[in-house]
Amino acid sequence: MIILLAFYEVNLLELDHYLILVKGEDKTEQIQEYQYKNGKFEITFQGGKTYTYLESNVLIYTNPSELDLDKYAIFSQNQMLTSIEKTYCFEKHIRVIYKWGKKEVIPTNNVQIVRSCLSDTKSRNTFEYLKQIASVVSLKSDDGNNILATQYNQIDFIRDDSILAAFLDPSKVVASPESNVDELPLFPFGFNHSQKEAVHHALCQKVSMIEGPPGTGKTQTILNIIANIVRHGRTVAVVSGNNSATLNILEKLKTYELDFLVASLGSSSNKTAFIQNQPLLPDMTSWQITHDEQQRMAEQLSQLGKELDLLLLKKNKLSQLRTEKMELETEIHYFEDYFKETYDSKYRIKRRNTLRSHTFLRLWNEYQLARERNLFLQLWMECKHFFHYGLFNLNVYRLPWEHRIALFQQHYYMHKRRELHSEISELEQALVAFNFDVEIQKYAELSMKLFKSLLVEKYNNKDERHVYSLEDLKKNTRSFLEDYPVILSTTYSLRSSLSPTTTYDYLIIDEASQVDVVTGALAFSCASRAIIVGDRMQLPNVVSQETANATNVIFHSFEIPESYQFATNSLLSSVVKVFTHAPRTLLREHYRCHPKIIAFCNQKFYENQLIVQTESNPKDKPLTLYKTVKGNHSRGKVNQREIDVIFDELIPKEKLDIAADSIGIITPYNKQIEALQSRIQGTAIEVATVHKYQGREKDRIILSTVDNQITEFTDSPNLLNVAVSRAVKQLFVVTSGNKDTRNTNINDLVNYIEYNNFEIINSQLYSVFDYLYKEYTEQRKELLKRMKKKISVYDSENIMYELLIKITADPEYRKLKVVSHIPLKMMIRDFSKLNEEEVRYTSNLMTHVDFLIYDRISHAPVLVIEVDGVTFHREGSRQKERDNRKDTILQKYSIPYIRLRTDGSNEEVKIRSALESWNSHLH
Repeated sequence: MIILLAFYEVNLLELDHYLILVKGEDKTEQIQEYQYKNGKFEITFQGGKTYTYLESNVLIYTNPSELDLDKYAIFSQNQMLTSIEKTYCFEKHIRVIYKWGKKEVIPTNNVQIVRSCLSDTKSRNTFEYLKQIASVVSLKSDDGNNILATQYNQIDFIRDDSILAAFLDPSKVVASPESNVDELPLFPFGFNHSQKEAVHHALCQKVSMIEGPPGTGKTQTILNIIANIVRHGRTVAVVSGNNSATLNILEKLKTYELDFLVASLGSSSNKTAFIQNQPLLPDMTSWQITHDEQQRMAEQLSQLGKELDLLLLKKNKLSQLRTEKMELETEIHYFEDYFKETYDSKYRIKRRNTLRSHTFLRLWNEYQLARERNLFLQLWMECKHFFHYGLFNLNVYRLPWEHRIALFQQHYYMHKRRELHSEISELEQALVAFNFDVEIQKYAELSMKLFKSLLVEKYNNKDERHVYSLEDLKKNTRSFLEDYPVILSTTYSLRSSLSPTTTYDYLIIDEASQVDVVTGALAFSCASRAIIVGDRMQLPNVVSQETANATNVIFHSFEIPESYQFATNSLLSSVVKVFTHAPRTLLREHYRCHPKIIAFCNQKFYENQLIVQTESNPKDKPLTLYKTVKGNHSRGKVNQREIDVIFDELIPKEKLDIAADSIGIITPYNKQIEALQSRIQGTAIEVATVHKYQGREKDRIILSTVDNQITEFTDSPNLLNVAVSRAVKQLFVVTSGNKDTRNTNINDLVNYIEYNNFEIINSQLYSVFDYLYKEYTEQRKELLKRMKKKISVYDSENIMYELLIKITADPEYRKLKVVSHIPLKMMIRDFSKLNEEEVRYTSNLMTHVDFLIYDRISHAPVLVIEVDGVTFHREGSRQKERDNRKDTILQKYSIPYIRLRTDGSNEEVKIRSALESWNSHLH
């Protein structure tokens, strides 16, 4: 068969529907005719010359499909091919026709044909919302152009596998995407248990989140992620809302001679500065090792890593036990006061058996439950305690049963202290025996050595480093990323750092709580995978009321979820809501602050999830509170009395070295900063708002609250969290001496300091024994299991307990705890307000409240809940008389309470209403 191709009769459109490859080269337009005969092709080219080719050297394709360029784009090595007029897809090749007339045939295995998510209605709708928001919130250039809106308007294609596509439609993210990352990650910058978990998720998942509370090694984690990305020949962009966070990354890498991997770009000035000062390659002679050495090193890391995994858990357990013991010692101090004031302390329980601390709580519960069920303490119970528990000193059995319970409580504390001391010693010995600190440092050093040896293979074969121009950043992006796989920028400027079609393998967004949704989404358009790093309990992005109003109008004109709402979300909070199934790692190990300083943040903001690795000393004085005399000292956001207290009382009394660069003063108002400036002249003291201290620390922080009565602005939980966690060794709080009983965050801090410094003087109430009651409650549950009860022998109380647990689990009540059957005697310290009958009633240990909700930071009662059975508590009964007496006592000591009848309704509404008045910060 002979096929003639008369090209002078075939127009260009028809020609593009043929593809003839001769020895792998496109010869379509050069061929005049060809014929196939006896297993060979005879091809006549333009000009009349004829050549014969084996069949295997000629491929002929026809009838291609045309690519819809509104829905698809072509990428080569993560760079999008632009200015394309048409694209024809043959079996294994594509023909690209550019707008200026050039044609190119590319094997399909050398390119990616990627779909645009904007062809989907849902994604297009959400993107249009972001686009409209950009037009409202963007900064403007000197010529008046809206910078952010301009960048959004230039986006007409979003690749379906980008993070932005997943953000617009999270159903595109699969739970566990396939990963090509090695099983042995490197940790050249050191690591701990949660950091290792964070690195694993970052490398293996399309989207992962890392929440980094203060002092938990967030930067260290990012550096380890970068190292593992680079070792696999991939690219990563590290961005934040400003340059300070990314510059910190650069400085850390420079310490290890690794800054040659990094290009700090973004704004025009940053790009110009980088081009003018391109880093030279370091001398890598000492980095080079053989492949055999690399293999041996990898095997050594693998074995050492397995050993360290177990020891890291022990290290964390040790830190948790030390924190537990520190808190227990504080509570013991308060319990000893209670015991001395209430009972004869000369008695001790002698025992034959070695009892654990929880056994004494069991004894207490057995007595308590027996009395609650109206059982007399029979001889059999005392015999059981004598023979089973080995409590053989008869003097104890002659004591009133209330005194015995107090002894059980006292011995619980004594034994718990010994048990913690023993566990701590055992773990300390295990870590010393393994030489933990040396071995974990060894792992980091081996990781760094192996990482640098891999860089030698990539960079050491270059005689001289290529010098790039500004034009190369856009025109020669592919080559640039080969040399600089780590790009630093801002969320605002990433798209303009290199070619706008650049797709990075990974994107790391640092300080994501301070990034807004729209600029964050713009950065998402540049990457295939994302690691979002931040802390929702630190400073958020600030949205003015004017901007909130304008953006809310746009939001309500679209039918999209609240997770995209600009005014109410940072990028971090938005991502948490959008990617509900993405792994979220909390960096738990804290290394900065004194344990008692960070314990406040831990209890108040992090639900006690932090593991404090710093250690305390009994001689330390980490927390100090100074109150001014009562009065209205604040004028126009300036409090001169607080300034006088700082410089005339606090600094001299605490013997602070004002010449040392270790003291910082944090205050919420710029006016107070201006007033402080004159007093710090000639000193090394630094004064600033919390925003200026984000990411920094000082050995000693002085917090001046300024307000006569704490305002909503000063009381911001995010601001307070950052302020407190800047202090490494000591925190001094200077605040008003005006009485303020409101439930504010500042008052929580004041109460926390007073509690931990044993400064709750002349209090009419005892601090709630948090540690004791918590374990007592657990033992009570254990005993009642046999009766298939939860917390009480009464079903009504069990139901109420479940409801209270549910309510106090709400985030707004995270600092509240609930306990049951707490004796009134252990709550009220000063009986001077009571008459003789009330004293007798309160002194009886059986006089208890059904449930007590208390503040675990201040250890103060918040709400008492009494559950009244209809029959037992009927009007005119003896029990009703007791109820009235208890109510009177609670009123005298200003302890809020509510009574709920078992035949009533809306219990949850009533409880929440009672708590709401307590929870209203600024009433």
